[in-house]
Amino acid sequence: MQVGVEHLSQTARVGKKKLVFAVDGDQRPATSQSRGRVEECCAVAQAAGVALPAADALYDAALQLGQAMSPATSSTEQDLARGKRTEIESLNGYVARRGDALGVPAPANRALTTLVLLRETSL
Repeated sequence: MQVGVEHLSQTARVGKKKLVFAVDGDQRPATSQSRGRVEECCAVAQAAGVALPAADALYDAALQLGQAMSPATSSTEQDLARGKRTEIESLNGYVARRGDALGVPAPANRALTTLVLLRETSL
């Protein structure tokens, strides 16, 4: 959920519900970006020798969780509202850095990390 949906919803300043319910045959850029971040995470994990379920199954689970939690205020949103640093470096940033170390590209995770860090510095 964190890697796939939450940070993007806060960076774009739209709720999780808007991102999550935009799927169902509608391939909006946000949907493909979320799926791409999950796929990158799985590729990095595989390169590190970590067994995970298929990326599609993890993405679907993240969407279901997002639907169930759509009314909730995300931790990223709470952190940004309080002017605090988010956990982006520990999540998406980690995926990008670990991907670099393993020779696995993770551009979607790197881009989102950069965008959230920019939001943090603009507060």
